[in-house]
Amino acid sequence: MKYVNILLLFACIYDAVLLSRADSCSGRCDSGFSNSYDCQCNTQCATYGDCCSDYQLECLGSGPVPVTSADLTTLANTLWSVDGNRASSSQFTVNKQTKLSSSSNTVDKSSSPLLSYVDGALLKKDTYAKFISLLDNFIASTGRNEVFTSTETKEKDAFMSAIMKTSVMTETYNFLYSKGYVLSLEDFQYKMEEMWFKAYGRSSSSDSSGFEHVFVGEQKSTSVSGFHNWIQLYHEEQSGDLNYYGYTKDASVTIILSNEITVQLKV
Repeated sequence: MKYVNILLLFACIYDAVLLSRADSCSGRCDSGFSNSYDCQCNTQCATYGDCCSDYQLECLGSGPVPVTSADLTTLANTLWSVDGNRASSSQFTVNKQTKLSSSSNTVDKSSSPLLSYVDGALLKKDTYAKFISLLDNFIASTGRNEVFTSTETKEKDAFMSAIMKTSVMTETYNFLYSKGYVLSLEDFQYKMEEMWFKAYGRSSSSDSSGFEHVFVGEQKSTSVSGFHNWIQLYHEEQSGDLNYYGYTKDASVTIILSNEITVQLKV
């Protein structure tokens, strides 16, 4: 249910995103456009996607509607049903092999990769291909600040453009718009980019981001955090940079793999 995690993360950082756009609509409602501010507070701002984050609350007299657990369950089921890009059970093979008694196990009990087969055609789909192009744009080791080249920035923009066209993102936008968390499609994309790609400090001032932690994984000494992404796992296995030892818990449901696994990554 990765999309549920995306929405929960969105809710957690909503206030941080609001604060990151320094300007507020307090005392500025219905004012004309001004390039002295990073965001606007007039009736056209939703059209242009440059409203201040508190425009709805300050100028329209309403704030975001609380999201319930039932809302998230319904949304998660909707996203699952409309996701035309997800892998079918015939497009990959999981080879779990040996169950380990502890996640601290340091002996390789599984000689073969966890993902023994992935359909190459799946990875060539537009969203997959543009996603994969981002995986080498980050420094996995914490404590080293990220610096992105113009080519890497273009890859990020291409990825965002591709996913914004999917039914999953359309449904997510419709949900957040109906609850008052975004003001327009442009505002939604802005917040998604802020949530995923805005740098923050983990071990140094700007060595991490939501995208890097969740989808790429971060390495500190011999431990790895994040790394919640089967495509990256497959990519690392294929390159010889990840050695699968086995699994400790099995919670697989239909074709959703939700195991706790033990791996070793090359430093």
